[in-house]
Amino acid sequence: TPTCFDRAFTKRKALESGPPVEYKLNVKTAKTTINVVWFKRDLRLVDHAPLRKSVQSPDTPTLLLTLIEPSLRSQGHLSQRHIDFYLAGATEIQQQLGQMGHHFYILQAEALQVFQKLSEAFHIKTVFSYQESGDSITYQRDKTIKTLFKHRGIQWDESPMGGVLRTKQPRRDWKANWNRVMSRPLDLIDLENLNTQKLPNTFDSILVTNPTLNLTPSFQKGGPSAAHLCLDSFLLDRSRRYRHSISKPAASREGCSRLSPYLAWGNLSVRQVLQAVETHSQRFGPSRDLEAFKKRLQWRCHFIQKLENDESIEFQNINPAFNQLNQEVNESLLKRWQQGETGYPLVDAGMRCLIETGYVNFRMRAMLISFVTHHLWQPWQGPSNYLARLFLDYEPGIHFPQVQMQAGTIGTNILRIYNPVKQSKENDPTGRFIRRWVPELRELPLAYLHEPWKMTPMEQIGYDLKIGSKYPSPIIQFENTGRFAREQLWKIKNSDLAKSYTPDILSRLTNASSESGRSKD
Repeated sequence: TPTCFDRAFTKRKALESGPPVEYKLNVKTAKTTINVVWFKRDLRLVDHAPLRKSVQSPDTPTLLLTLIEPSLRSQGHLSQRHIDFYLAGATEIQQQLGQMGHHFYILQAEALQVFQKLSEAFHIKTVFSYQESGDSITYQRDKTIKTLFKHRGIQWDESPMGGVLRTKQPRRDWKANWNRVMSRPLDLIDLENLNTQKLPNTFDSILVTNPTLNLTPSFQKGGPSAAHLCLDSFLLDRSRRYRHSISKPAASREGCSRLSPYLAWGNLSVRQVLQAVETHSQRFGPSRDLEAFKKRLQWRCHFIQKLENDESIEFQNINPAFNQLNQEVNESLLKRWQQGETGYPLVDAGMRCLIETGYVNFRMRAMLISFVTHHLWQPWQGPSNYLARLFLDYEPGIHFPQVQMQAGTIGTNILRIYNPVKQSKENDPTGRFIRRWVPELRELPLAYLHEPWKMTPMEQIGYDLKIGSKYPSPIIQFENTGRFAREQLWKIKNSDLAKSYTPDILSRLTNASSESGRSKD
């Protein structure tokens, strides 16, 4: 049998003695081997574990990308304000890396479509990303992506996010683990050593370039630069008013940290913020306000862990005993609540402020949920989705457990059925917040501002404010609706059925930290 050398010799002789012969090699072009860093809710270049890991493999070029996935809006939680805020952060990172000669891509397409197309164009070795404690649609998407990666031999390296553990086990050591994670040095990245991969032209149709952002000045500006400015202003000035303004709807807009959207979309990490607070305290001395704020940073991760442990919280009552609540959707009542037309000034001011700015403080959020679920007796799921679309800092892991806590469907915490008039007088005693957001009431004296329906017909004429015309009459009588809700909820809460679920709820969803509903403001 001729050896390979014999065949090569024969072919060479033929070439030398005969006419030129054209040979075409039928060899597949080898794909470029790459890594991918998939940015999700972590739009920053500091304290970014997936990016750091990619830099540790400089011989393998890394494709940096983030996705605007159309399907995420179909779930009913995301809105254009979220996308605009997210794009502000993504474009800032793109510009910063571009100035250094690196490539960062924003793609508008479904994750499955993108990674299928990428795996056809490249040999993908590893995809680096953070674990995401998101809503059900991102959870299902990640399971689909995991199947694709396994089928195509792609390693998926997911880093834990903010001390949140991917486990459904009881959380006895959760707090100790969180403290260990937060005390570790930040994941710093030498951007000069980045070796980024360019996308081929076949991806041009799904590239997002020069996006138009529709956020008005009433919304916080997105991106890491704005996040650091907000953090600096809080540490150097605004934090001195933190404890005294946290429950006040007007004062909280300045005295609270206002870092929640930057944490929700990853322009800052919890560890960055916590270590910045500790550095500030070491330099300028301890502060009771900052100590209170640090507890709420842990509170934040503690609540996200709840959703990580039980994804059904998004849809189902945490305590199944509350499934027997007889609450029917009333679209007319919901519409007036959604538009800030309930006839209760503080409730309406809170909703109108939220619509225009994407932010109200924790106490106002709790009251909005309490009002619609208790006084209007509506199931929490619809209002939950509506508020998620409005909160600029929408964080699924905080949102759904907190909605259920305020709606009273957990059964292990104190019921909070807020009196809207009492809350109005206590938390907006001068009427500053109401006058700003309910201009119909701006000229009323303080005596009537919290209860305008108590004006006599002659007083309504005198102030040119006819109740039921220029400003709505109260949508319900809160004394009656509050009494009814209290009776119904306590009857279930005290039942043997509700109590039978308590050990499991406490085991899965709580730890040694308090369940008192601390604010994330």
